[in-house]
This record gives sequence, C-alpha cells and structure tokens, in this order.
Amino acid sequence: MSSFDRLVPHSYRQTNYSDLERTDVSDSTNPLIIKTALQQRTQAVSNLLWNDLSGDTQLGLTNYDWQGDPHLNLWAMISANSHRSM
Repeated sequence: MSSFDRLVPHSYRQTNYSDLERTDVSDSTNPLIIKTALQQRTQAVSNLLWNDLSGDTQLGLTNYDWQGDPHLNLWAMISANSHRSM
C-alpha cells in the first residue's frame, strides 16, 4: 500500500459578521432588540465619522425613522426568525 493524504471535504458556514460582532444581541430572536443594536452601532460609527460626512448624509442620519422604516422592520423580522430557527 502506498502512503497518501486523505482529503475530506468540509462545509464551513460563512457569515458577514466578525467574531466581535457576534454577541447575544446579534443572535436575538426579538426584532426590536436587533433594530436597536443596529441603530446603536450605526450611531457609534457615524459619531466617529461625523465631520467627514456630507451635510446631506448628516441630515439623513439625524432624521432617519428607525422604528417606521418598513424595510428595516422586515429585515429585523427575518433576522429574528432566522435566529429562532437555529
């Protein structure tokens, strides 16, 4: 018999989240918690970059309706359902 390495295929789960972002909030099954976490992260990043943002972007972030955006609500609901099913 000859000696050879055996290759075993593996399936890795890929996500868009880094290990630092994967906290219990990111795995929440509550859409409101997910939206709140996204809002807090967005505000933290925009605060760091505020002076570099254009006036229109600053105005858009200031006046954004985090609770009334139907696209954000749908995304949060889908994320919560996805976390619930795992």
